Amino acid sequence: MAVATERISAQFDGEFIISAKVLQEILSMTEVEGEITLIHSGSKILFTFGNLLVTTRIIEGVFPPYEKVFPKENEIFAMVDVDEFKNALDRVAVIAKETEHQTVNFLFADECLKISANSYDVGKAEENISAEIMGGELDIGFDFNYWSDVLKVVDAEKITIGMSKSLAPVDFQAENFHYVVTPVRRS
Repeated sequence: MAVATERISAQFDGEFIISAKVLQEILSMTEVEGEITLIHSGSKILFTFGNLLVTTRIIEGVFPPYEKVFPKENEIFAMVDVDEFKNALDRVAVIAKETEHQTVNFLFADECLKISANSYDVGKAEENISAEIMGGELDIGFDFNYWSDVLKVVDAEKITIGMSKSLAPVDFQAENFHYVVTPVRRS
């Protein structure tokens, strides 16, 4: 699960839920900075910007308390460079894609993040990147797609990874982006 927050100046007081797909469409149409006008009317909301007008229905109900999904108490923290992490993960993914569960192993230890994958049919890949690690060591496995997906959209130089144990959810934060990844059980 990922949460991205952005502060905007608005003259609007209230909350509503709309489809993420609609929001992505609107954002793709508003490449140029400018004003977006929101008009709320019953079960619909109208977005106007430039000479475009987009109407969508508001999703009924209350958004689930997603904050409860994020780990409350992490014991181990690592800070890594996003580009270095993404590049290392991409190289190891070549082998991980050939495994049954597309698993990559992360070993956080000695100011280093060791990313590895092992396929009995293809071979082994291992990459080491520098990391600032506080609180101890941890060896943990993930489906590489979860990390790959988030690293494609994060717009930051560094990320902070918060962990507690090998099968507990991992907390990933970068500026206005918060993501939680569940590890996989390794055999």
